[in-house]
Amino acid sequence: TTGTDRWYVDTLYMSEGDYTLYVRAFDRASIDLGRYEGVTVGHVVIDLTPPVVQVTSPDIRRQPVIVNTFNISIQGMVSEDLAELMVQGTTVPMTGTSFEQEVLMAEGLNDVNLVATDLAGNIARFTFQVLRDTAPPVITLTAPAEGALLNATSVRVAGLMDEQVQGDRIVINGATATLSSGAFELLLSSLDEGPITIDVTAIDLAGNRASVSVVVIIDTLPPIMELVSPNDGLLTRQATVLLEGTSEAGAIITIQGVPVILTGTTFTHSVDLVEGRNIIHASSIDEAGNRNSTLLVVDRDSTPPMLQLYGLVDGTVDSEGDAAFVNGRTEHGVLLWMIVDGIPVEVPVFPDGSFLQPLTVDRLETAVTMRAEDAAGNTASADVTVLRKEVQEPTVVPPPPPVDPVVTVAVVTMATIVAVGVAMTFEFTKYALILMVLPLYARIKKHEVLDNKTRLAIHGLVVENPGMHYNEIIREFDLTNGVAAYHLDVLEREGFVRSVRDGTLRRFYSSSTKVPGGHKATPDQMRERILEMVNTNPGINQKTIVDDLGIGRTLVGYHLKTLIDEGYIEAHKQGRFTVYSRTRKRWFRLN
Repeated sequence: TTGTDRWYVDTLYMSEGDYTLYVRAFDRASIDLGRYEGVTVGHVVIDLTPPVVQVTSPDIRRQPVIVNTFNISIQGMVSEDLAELMVQGTTVPMTGTSFEQEVLMAEGLNDVNLVATDLAGNIARFTFQVLRDTAPPVITLTAPAEGALLNATSVRVAGLMDEQVQGDRIVINGATATLSSGAFELLLSSLDEGPITIDVTAIDLAGNRASVSVVVIIDTLPPIMELVSPNDGLLTRQATVLLEGTSEAGAIITIQGVPVILTGTTFTHSVDLVEGRNIIHASSIDEAGNRNSTLLVVDRDSTPPMLQLYGLVDGTVDSEGDAAFVNGRTEHGVLLWMIVDGIPVEVPVFPDGSFLQPLTVDRLETAVTMRAEDAAGNTASADVTVLRKEVQEPTVVPPPPPVDPVVTVAVVTMATIVAVGVAMTFEFTKYALILMVLPLYARIKKHEVLDNKTRLAIHGLVVENPGMHYNEIIREFDLTNGVAAYHLDVLEREGFVRSVRDGTLRRFYSSSTKVPGGHKATPDQMRERILEMVNTNPGINQKTIVDDLGIGRTLVGYHLKTLIDEGYIEAHKQGRFTVYSRTRKRWFRLN
């Protein structure tokens, strides 16, 4: 380069780097004047690379950065000393090569711009996006409905969330559900009976939270279904039978497929009967859809029993002096009366259906009506006129003839039959006489007593119906006197049952059942006893009342229904049983 006036100007083209500049001078004669280090131009750094900006917070690897706050703290570092760093147009102070700046965010999507200028004037620009979302998500539950009544221990929870960003979460009763395209579904299992609260919480990526809840009722227990009347196995001659029962309030009752109106917890329904055996089906479906059903057997017998009189001539029979006998045959198990002058006398019937009844005749003609009634209440009657024939006294009394042994045996036999017949008119005497003539059997071991099906059935009948009398047991199983007396004697001897004389009846009780002090209590007195038991033992069930009072289940059921209808007590379902407690109504002695 050349210069004048001792000044020179030159332009150097240099690559990026670190340089030291020197000057060598020549005169006009090209004489090397030498190198003059004292006039070194100086140190020069050529920097053509913009600085590198790194954002360490927030995490910008996944954009947009989602926040639910009004501002965001931006932190980071640069690769070199800067002349200036600006964030969103605002100069940011540096600490060495690190920086931190709070930036206000608007709702929605924001572009965050960083501009870095190094000391050489190189400029670096960096941009990332921040989504500010402060609105909670919206949850729409499609299942289950509020207050739903379910008969299963699991429930399907499903619904929608208005946001569909991957990473949003749905939590249902502490369990995370899968969210796909804004829809979610989860099956909750092993739920307890009763009201259950289902909490659903949605959490979006910004951390906004929303919750909804529903209450459902789990009911998997079948409703109570109890037929109070009539008893299973009823024998009747009527063309219809009235069913009375109880069930759970709000249940749907059907009998033989016919809907029945439930009033509170009770219902009644008349069923037409066909001749012979009728199997009646009754069912109850509660509001949750649980079902309970029962079968009731009712036998209809409307045919009058057979009744035949022997030895009649034109409807009459002759006496021998003032004594006469009416004999004949009827069906086994019927009750037979001889009615004279309107006064009935029960006539014993032998196991084969035959009967022989003595009669004292004090008139020339005595009108007698024999009336038979079977277990169903059907009756048959036969009339006979007894004609009195006087025995003529001989004028000469001959010596007594030799005693004919055959005649003697016949007379003794007849007298025995008459005595037994009279004794058999009373139930307790009949039971005692049958025991006297029973053959002596080998003693049965106690653990073998109930191995016999008949004894097992009789024992079960007495347990369920304390206080049944001897004739009722015979009619129930269609037994002969001898068979019934034998099995009852075995049960009583071995301590399974005990018998109590009640007037002309012999009543039987289970050995574990309290025998009532008397059978003459009025209905009001009996209901008063039941009220005292319910008041003393809230939550008592029907079987406990039956066992304590020693009366039949049907009778107790009738008294309980009366007390419920009158508002003194109320029934509640407890598991599979019905229990009773007093109401708030103040009650006094019924009588």
